[in-house]
Amino acid sequence: MALPPQTRALLSLDFTAVEEINYQHIFEQMLDDCGLTPMGHPVRPNWELNEKITEKMKKWLGVTIFDGSLTSVRLRQACSHPGVGTWRAGNKEMRTMDEVLDKMYEDTCAAISRDERELFIARLKRGQIYDYRKDHETALAIWEKVLGDVSERVQHKVEEVQELKGEVDSDTETTSSEVDSLAGASRDDELRVKRIKYLRTRRGNELRDLQDLQHRATFMMASANYQLKNEKEEIRLYDEAEKLRREVSTFCFFLASNVRSCATQFGKLIILSIV
Repeated sequence: MALPPQTRALLSLDFTAVEEINYQHIFEQMLDDCGLTPMGHPVRPNWELNEKITEKMKKWLGVTIFDGSLTSVRLRQACSHPGVGTWRAGNKEMRTMDEVLDKMYEDTCAAISRDERELFIARLKRGQIYDYRKDHETALAIWEKVLGDVSERVQHKVEEVQELKGEVDSDTETTSSEVDSLAGASRDDELRVKRIKYLRTRRGNELRDLQDLQHRATFMMASANYQLKNEKEEIRLYDEAEKLRREVSTFCFFLASNVRSCATQFGKLIILSIV
């Protein structure tokens, strides 16, 4: 059987801005998995290109021969669409470019919040070093600066949480149950409400992390004022620290109460099923 001649045309296409950033993010994940920095330099001095590292690179590039197990091929998939290859993670639908951009924005915000928290903790520990060396004035100045920066972010985070809560309340009908309120809504509206609730929960967790840092800084400042014999300021700061501690612990108590209630209801259902 004679086949007609085959012609293959290769066309180069540029990434869009979103696709470029997404590909670069995945490429940096590949470098980290292989023990390299974003610039391609080894993280450890004794790093060497062995067979294990080579196999990891092949999996990321998608050139591994299938041996019955699934390979990653994330870099090749990202060239087609940022949403390709996410089905294994539970995503059954292809994301739009706007959804990919929103996801990248959320990941970046989470990374910034995490790095800021680590920086604040390091500054608090730096103040503790001065406090241990009996340099209470320097320690107090460091903690005051940390408290001011954290308080500013707490206020911004509170506004975000309140704004998201208002959006959920305006989009959800007031009925006897949340399921009933979403039953007649379109799929897009339902997904939008779920996303807003997810963002509100995430922002709430970030807010409690900041309040925890706020409490630490306030308590340390009260301790420093005790060492400096500033009784009036010491009492004020200890009262403020107690107030912050109650705010943080209230949510933990609420979660514990919900878990206990669910466990009780589950136990009753098991007993009834046995009977």
